[in-house]
Amino acid sequence: MSTLYFPSLAPLPGDALRGLSRPEDLKDYQQLPAPLQRALVFCWRWKQGQTSFSVPTSGSTAPPKTINITREQMLASVSNTQRALRLTSKHAALLCIDPAYIGGMMVLARALEIGMDVVGIPPAAHLSEPFPVQPDFLAVVPLQLQGLLESNITTLNAAHATLVGGAPVRPALEEMIKKRVTSPVYSTYGMTETASHVALRALNGPGVSDAFRVLGDTQIGTDGRGCLTIKGAVTQHALIVTNDQVELLDEAHFRWLGRHDWVINSGGVKVSPEPVERVVSSLWTPTSPPLLVVGLPDERLGRRVVLVVEEPPASESEQQRILRKLVTLLPRYHAPREIRYAEKIPRTSTGKLSRRETVAMLLRTTS
Repeated sequence: MSTLYFPSLAPLPGDALRGLSRPEDLKDYQQLPAPLQRALVFCWRWKQGQTSFSVPTSGSTAPPKTINITREQMLASVSNTQRALRLTSKHAALLCIDPAYIGGMMVLARALEIGMDVVGIPPAAHLSEPFPVQPDFLAVVPLQLQGLLESNITTLNAAHATLVGGAPVRPALEEMIKKRVTSPVYSTYGMTETASHVALRALNGPGVSDAFRVLGDTQIGTDGRGCLTIKGAVTQHALIVTNDQVELLDEAHFRWLGRHDWVINSGGVKVSPEPVERVVSSLWTPTSPPLLVVGLPDERLGRRVVLVVEEPPASESEQQRILRKLVTLLPRYHAPREIRYAEKIPRTSTGKLSRRETVAMLLRTTS
């Protein structure tokens, strides 16, 4: 049976939520940070048998919206992850991402269904506070994983498994994971519409791979654009057509190439920004500033490839050195033609870098 360990709240058996008329009646509920209040509300609704949940999308690739995810979809996702990672009631899950969104909700759904304890802490970049119970099933974003590598690698190495999602993992961070983390770490692929991840990619260990492996009964394919299609219990057996361009390796494996939405047509050459960003990131350390590659209007090319970096501007000579280096590392015509510096790259409501808002910001500053 799951027990919830939240700061300022006595350990709470999950089944005790069934007898509450509302979670707000719990003593010290008002003392909890807002994300953990939302966690209790979700757990209460789950224990009451609620059959569907309204979930906002992240807004990272399209304007955010709210969709309904059924309990059956979430249970299918729980089952897929439980089988893939061999999760049992002996494990304890760390909740360190906001349960307002599907990633956090599914941490709680997995724990409640499998019987895992939940250690809830407010979402933060650095997860440094002591845990009342040592969690060994972690779901984090790359920035949190970086923080654990720097200050709490013992927790990482003692984990049964760690899932990292919400944003791409930079090459330099992947190298650190391979060298320093002895427990399994997986990059996730999924979305709100699929009740979180439908595929995992091992970042370390004997199964390390650059390809994602789908879970459960999930069926994958591609459309005419080369974008991934998904169908299975997590989609209620409806076909979902994504805007993610992939290389389909077989019926269960694919390589993610980038978003079709953000392909930059520069002088007739189609440039996917995500692979360019991975190469750019390899020039910096894992703690390098946030960066994006975007396309801006160009009279001659239609769109030119531009690198946007969140840090004070480098000298002109250093900028030229970086641009020349990228020409040698990237396919012809794929290298950025200029570097723009931003005090703050716009974020979505979930903290992801927003390509759409970044382009709009750059257009405003140059108009």
